Amino acid sequence: MNEKAQEMEDRVLEDMWYTPSAKVNLISLGYMQCRGYMMTFSRNSELAFLSKGDTKIKFTKVDGIYLLPSSKTDRRAWHKRFAPNDKTIKQMVEDEVIDGLNINTETFDAYECVPCDLAKSRTMQFGEKTHRPTRPLEVLCTDISPNTPTMEGYTMFLHVIDAFSRYQWVFLLVRKSQANQHTIALIRRLHVKFAHGEKWEVTQIFSDQGGEFINTELQAFCAREGIEIRTTDGYSPQENGMVERGNGVLITKVRSLLVMTRLPSVLWGESLLHVTNTVNVTATRVLDGRTPFEKFYGHKPNVEHLRTWGCVVFVHMMPLRQKPMRMAKNDPLSTIGLLLGYSDTATGYKYLDCVTGRTHTARGDNMNFTVESGNIERLLQNTYGDEEAPLPPEAPFARMRHDLDELARPPTHADKALQLEAPAIVAKKVDAPPQQSLLPTEAPSDGRASPRSPTTAHLPAVSSTGRPRRKHESIYASEVKIPSSFKEAMSDQRVAMYWRAAMDEEMASLKQHGVWMLVSRKEATTRKAILTNKKVFAIKKDEHGVVKRFKGCIEVLADLVGSRTVVHVA
Repeated sequence: MNEKAQEMEDRVLEDMWYTPSAKVNLISLGYMQCRGYMMTFSRNSELAFLSKGDTKIKFTKVDGIYLLPSSKTDRRAWHKRFAPNDKTIKQMVEDEVIDGLNINTETFDAYECVPCDLAKSRTMQFGEKTHRPTRPLEVLCTDISPNTPTMEGYTMFLHVIDAFSRYQWVFLLVRKSQANQHTIALIRRLHVKFAHGEKWEVTQIFSDQGGEFINTELQAFCAREGIEIRTTDGYSPQENGMVERGNGVLITKVRSLLVMTRLPSVLWGESLLHVTNTVNVTATRVLDGRTPFEKFYGHKPNVEHLRTWGCVVFVHMMPLRQKPMRMAKNDPLSTIGLLLGYSDTATGYKYLDCVTGRTHTARGDNMNFTVESGNIERLLQNTYGDEEAPLPPEAPFARMRHDLDELARPPTHADKALQLEAPAIVAKKVDAPPQQSLLPTEAPSDGRASPRSPTTAHLPAVSSTGRPRRKHESIYASEVKIPSSFKEAMSDQRVAMYWRAAMDEEMASLKQHGVWMLVSRKEATTRKAILTNKKVFAIKKDEHGVVKRFKGCIEVLADLVGSRTVVHVA
């Protein structure tokens, strides 16, 4: 009570030990008298007062004890109101930046707020590893990185790094499950290579918690070979930082090569293999200026075989004596290709034939030119896709873009002479399967039925130009809308031929199994009611969402005792 203002106020009793969780906190009367307070009582002794100046503290007698109620606006209440940490509240009280905040900072203790701890939780810092490998192959760090599909269907790559020497291996993958066999094959090759001399062996495989590294086959192999499998914690790629950082370095170099050579991004797989070879023979600061090759094999690498990726090469063709491929005396002795990398099984180079679009291995020379990107893209689409885009009789050359002057300068007369007019891309041409009638016909006379096969659009294996190509273009389930009628199925020109092929296959199966019995319409209308039918469409997809089969069946509808019954005839 403030007797001067005649109002009740909240005051802070300093130098008091207050425990909020305790049932009762005691105030020493002798200590309060030493602080200048005077003790008085009411006439019936039900109230006690401690007075000092204009301040009077009232105590109420309850069960023989004089009680002083604590203020509702204690430190916990202020913490709930402000929501920041207690250090901020204490600092505001000491600096007196606001009014009405009465808290004793001398007895201010840390307040453990469970909601704040849950909301402000932080991950532990990833410190440097205390143990470092002391020899090659002691620890292999692995990871899988996805990318856009290549023309061969590769959608990701397996990256393996030796933790001691930083030597790297890269394998292109179509599916994650292929990482298993590549890892096992790599370990076996390394064990055979280092079986003599130092006899180094792989002792540990470190990866994330992906299922491609934690499976029965790999675990059984590592158990036989005495190899330990260790993984990172969940959602902690920092623990596998060596290979994660390596992924970024390789992809950056791949992107740079594609920009310099102006080649389409579908060739990133070949570029990645080339970049990995160059990184292994490049000095790094982590190894004190030495190369991973030297650290791994013990001797310096020889880089005389290195060439510029994507450059034009002139490949010498051996004279063929067999007809009809026999060369004439006046035919050129070399063909033009693009350098794609180095062969793993021969001493030559891998190159892309600019005429057939196929990859071969041969010896040749290179120059500072590449082939126009649009021409290569159409060539690959003709070879691996379903297009029939016209190509020029000779590959149009283009200079590589390396420095700023080459990017900024206008084309010279020599550049224009090297380039040919790029043809326009024609519309995609596909060969539809033979059209069959959807109406039921008589079953075969022999009554035999042939097994059903998955329905896809059967494209020719060889195009009109003689180039081999893939069976069909990948179609993802997210791009296909399930039609509700035949008209709707035929409205989508991209997949209409697949739906029709599925229905033709269904009708052929029904006829071969003798499901239908054909009668004339006049006879059917006089004797029996004609059953109506409805076409039902569906698709089957794999684990990547790629459509593997188009299905079309027929539902026969019949009215039985006033209720509609759906009868599946297939």
